[in-house]
Amino acid sequence: ECKELFLNYSWPGNIRELKNVIERVTILSRGNDIRPEHLPQDLRNGGKETEAVHGPSTAMPDNVTLEELEKTHIKNVLKKVGGNKTLASRMLGISRITLRKKMKDYGIEEGSEPAQAVTR
Repeated sequence: ECKELFLNYSWPGNIRELKNVIERVTILSRGNDIRPEHLPQDLRNGGKETEAVHGPSTAMPDNVTLEELEKTHIKNVLKKVGGNKTLASRMLGISRITLRKKMKDYGIEEGSEPAQAVTR
């Protein structure tokens, strides 16, 4: 079943996304078998992003700063991986030290809820 999900997914993030999914599955499976519940929700849904992960809309208004966007993305990734900073840093493509620094800079506390899209 997982093989079919992997083959039918479009992999919009290319090899980087595939690498992150493989790392995530390796951490979550804790055994030799990979089951669909170990896979990210969007991969299980055939690439259709879920509102539960990304909020009501992934479209951002033009007046959102890069800093606000980055803060929102970091919070959402942390929420997606249950606060696991090692896994979140891998998914974000940054070191764990950089993630912790950004969390401190943006005032992101451990276990915080995902940020909502900022509208002005």
